[in-house]
Amino acid sequence: MRIYDQALDETTLWQVMHTDKYVPYHTATPLDLKLYDDNEDAVIYITDAPLRAPQSLHLEITNTSPLPLSLRATADDAPSAVNHHFALHFRKGTLNNTGQVRLSAADKHWAISQPQALARDKSVLVYYLLWTGSGSADALRLEANERLKLTLTHLTAAPGSGTRNTSVELRTANLWQGKTAGRRCLRKPCGVA
Repeated sequence: MRIYDQALDETTLWQVMHTDKYVPYHTATPLDLKLYDDNEDAVIYITDAPLRAPQSLHLEITNTSPLPLSLRATADDAPSAVNHHFALHFRKGTLNNTGQVRLSAADKHWAISQPQALARDKSVLVYYLLWTGSGSADALRLEANERLKLTLTHLTAAPGSGTRNTSVELRTANLWQGKTAGRRCLRKPCGVA
């Protein structure tokens, strides 16, 4: 409810009403996130021989909006806190050998950063993912219901205190819907076993 100290003219009233319109969930959060292993389980396994048996996790991002989304190419091909399309957040202590994580060879138009601690929260490690472009394309377009799949390789879970649950967070940048830029945040549960 809003209270004004004067009567609003018709134009202003309609502008306020238009601004307050309900925004459907799929428009406000136009992405869905799945993170799973080769067996389609949302889990990272603790193993005794991490170098002999590295794991892969598949990051699947789906445009759930009825409108296309675009990832615009950036001037620099090096992913960082200020230059990325996706930021994948893990709690510290979730992954072992964090510096070895890479993208699969099939993801040749993507780059991944070394893990970085968040400036505001040192208990979170972030991998920045950047679409580096493909030929002359200046944007990667995701149509409605289209999926983008990236594969993170050489992952192992840190033994820590054994089997536990954790959350993985995906944040976006340089994401466009029509002419509007946006930043979004999604969280998904992931098991460490």
